[in-house]
Amino acid sequence: MISSTLRNAGIKPHLTGFIYLKEEIMILFTEPTKRQRATSLYENIAKKYDISVGSVERDIRYAINDAYYHSHNKMQNFMDNTDDNHIPTNSEFVYWIIEILKINLFSM
Repeated sequence: MISSTLRNAGIKPHLTGFIYLKEEIMILFTEPTKRQRATSLYENIAKKYDISVGSVERDIRYAINDAYYHSHNKMQNFMDNTDDNHIPTNSEFVYWIIEILKINLFSM
């Protein structure tokens, strides 16, 4: 469900940021108490994949920016965002995805 939601938002599955986004969303969706600590989430993901925290953040940001620039209409429709010049931050994007997952889960 997370993978298809990310693809529907325009995130390309072959990008490393897709994997890290999926991991972050899974943690935040199942453990909402961790929402205030994005840095510690990045640290956990970095340890799991044996990379730097900066790489996790950068790869996530790249995946979001790539979707924004290459699938702009898809992201705009998906996010229902009225500000055409606003690229969502990592946190904004993740929380939008979580909200969409909750809506989809409760509408089943």
